[in-house]
Amino acid sequence: MHGREGDYWWADRLGPAWEVLRRCSELTMGRRAVITAFDGGAPQVSPDEITRGWRQDAETVVTNVINSYDEIILAISDEYAEVWLYSEGAAVPSLATWEHLAGELNTITLTQPELEYPMPPKSWDAEVVLANREWLEEVQARLRDGLGAYRPLTFLRDDLIVTRDAPAIAALERYLAELSRCHCPTRGDAAWVLPNEPQFVRPYDLLERGAGRALFRCRTCGAFWAIEGASALGDGVAQRLSAATAWESADLVSARRQLLLRTETEGDQPCRHQGCLRRALRGRELCVDHAYGLI
Repeated sequence: MHGREGDYWWADRLGPAWEVLRRCSELTMGRRAVITAFDGGAPQVSPDEITRGWRQDAETVVTNVINSYDEIILAISDEYAEVWLYSEGAAVPSLATWEHLAGELNTITLTQPELEYPMPPKSWDAEVVLANREWLEEVQARLRDGLGAYRPLTFLRDDLIVTRDAPAIAALERYLAELSRCHCPTRGDAAWVLPNEPQFVRPYDLLERGAGRALFRCRTCGAFWAIEGASALGDGVAQRLSAATAWESADLVSARRQLLLRTETEGDQPCRHQGCLRRALRGRELCVDHAYGLI
């Protein structure tokens, strides 16, 4: 989705930050970047980068004016990096104390929580959805506070971009138009057609997969498809389903697990359930599957 937030334009589910910057050079050319929230700690600024005016401020990397995509790609290769872009002459604030918006969780959006997490069919637990709404409200509040305090031209991380930079908005709208082409099967016996895009930018959500069957939802038109004999993405025979049939036909274990892992975090200790090889949830003795009875 995309929309407006004050004087900012935003869009979500665009794929990894490095791919967006590669496709939309207007975002970074002639800008300075403050890069924060590295999962494994900020990378060391190289002597060459120091010569070019880069510096490291605690866990934050501050660049000089960016003249090419290659200058910034390594600095944003961390999947949790958050990028704040400023014009060449603007004062760059200290973001050394900025924390992850969502820690180890990737998907962040400015979509209204009740739209992002609608009340589920009876096969889902409503309390899980309510917990995710609360989590998203907290994340959105922190992002809005950050935008108000630091006033970047652009804020970018995997799957989310927020900008008030007019050339960047025009480039992103063109990019969105490319991503919005519908790739649903056109006939009942047609295989799923994947676009010529990086593997990370998917035109569908995989809701369930197993026992030779996969359930997908098109991100463009919202149609549900069951693909029988799906040994790999794109294989098999496609059948379009109504929303009610789709939700009823899937046990949605994988979808529920995904929701739970937005509010729970896996720790470093193994699950105590006999024979289980998964990691236990942080502060618990069991993995998400055994803690919530998913298996």
